[in-house]
Amino acid sequence: MRKYLAMLSIFLTLFLTACTNESKPLIESPPTDESPPDSKKEISLRITWKAYSGRGETVQRIIQDFNDTQADYKITLHSGDEDLNSTENHLLKDDYDVYVLPYRFVQYFGSKGLLHPLDASAAHAVSPDLTDLAKIEGRLYGMPWVSHSMALLYNKSLLDAAGVDPKSIVDRQSFIDVLTQVESKTSAQGIGLVGAQHHDLSWMVNQFIYGNSGTLESDGQITISSEPAKTALHYYIDALGQHAQPSWHNDTGLEVMTHFRNGDVAFEIQGLWGVTDIEKSGAPFEVGILPLSSIDTNAEVGPLMLCVGNTVTDEKLPVIKAFINYMISKPAQEAILFGEYSPEHDAYYPFRLPVRSDALSSDFLDAYPGFNVFIDAYNQPSIEVPSPQWMAVKASIYTDYLHQMVTGDLSIEEGLEKIQKDGMAIYEGEQ
Repeated sequence: MRKYLAMLSIFLTLFLTACTNESKPLIESPPTDESPPDSKKEISLRITWKAYSGRGETVQRIIQDFNDTQADYKITLHSGDEDLNSTENHLLKDDYDVYVLPYRFVQYFGSKGLLHPLDASAAHAVSPDLTDLAKIEGRLYGMPWVSHSMALLYNKSLLDAAGVDPKSIVDRQSFIDVLTQVESKTSAQGIGLVGAQHHDLSWMVNQFIYGNSGTLESDGQITISSEPAKTALHYYIDALGQHAQPSWHNDTGLEVMTHFRNGDVAFEIQGLWGVTDIEKSGAPFEVGILPLSSIDTNAEVGPLMLCVGNTVTDEKLPVIKAFINYMISKPAQEAILFGEYSPEHDAYYPFRLPVRSDALSSDFLDAYPGFNVFIDAYNQPSIEVPSPQWMAVKASIYTDYLHQMVTGDLSIEEGLEKIQKDGMAIYEGEQ
């Protein structure tokens, strides 16, 4: 990775109390007979990744810095996932104290009484658009910790070959003009699109709906059968679809990344991993990053939040509050940018971004100067799951009907009407 050595030096400076890989493993082994046992009481943290993964090890380093400040308690890291049912079982059985949860779970579990309300005093450092996703009747049930968002990525080599200035992309029509020029001057298609019956399709399309001032629902009513949503779908399917890879009807985001990596398409809509994927492939070309607002589109945003189980003891609450506040402090947020270690490439790569906008001043971002585009997107997000009820709509009918619109088995108008009608039946059944 570019500037790896400089980044490593900065990281070690930030964490002077942490030992190096050579002297101490990232996740400590149980004490041996030669070392005294740790007398600190435990507060358990369940993350959405494996504790022994590169991501888990990075989180462990940050946690250790907090633990070193505590006399009586320590945070212990545990593997987890993003499975709704298993998470609910853990909450019901009081298996852990603190959970990292996708934002779409927070209102769901909070409304069921399974989460403890949080002190919101430290939330001022986070965009209100993110914290609002974790509120029920004004009370905060999740503290945004890390996130991702989407941007318009482009292959600089292909755009140079086509004589395209990316600054000329200022709206949806100018983007179509650029795609046409790329295709006339190179062998590549304009943009990689998702069309398969897959969750990638729903978040992708929603960005265009929100950017067109459309909504999925409002005040407990599904509102997707609207002129803004119809116009957005026609742009995505009919206009952009004319410039997509031939297989786009059956492609997920994974296939799109492959097309982009191979130089088969000039643009893709992807998160930060779209940039690191090219680096891991030997950097065959330089990746440019444009905000999706360039094409009047809101970026999909997916924060992960720190939440507390509703059965946590009063004794632990002050330490947990201090821990959550530390995790969204600037030093801890900057440490996220150090990334996860990839043994295959012997390098570190970012896997999520901080939620604090002032973390952009971190020297860690020197290697990724365009990443500010991702963080700026927090202030005008596309939210894939705007309510707990929408989770059922998304899981049962939404991607199915969207895919049928992509393939032409349903007209856009008919498909949106079916989503609205069948979705309201699901809403009424959830009540």
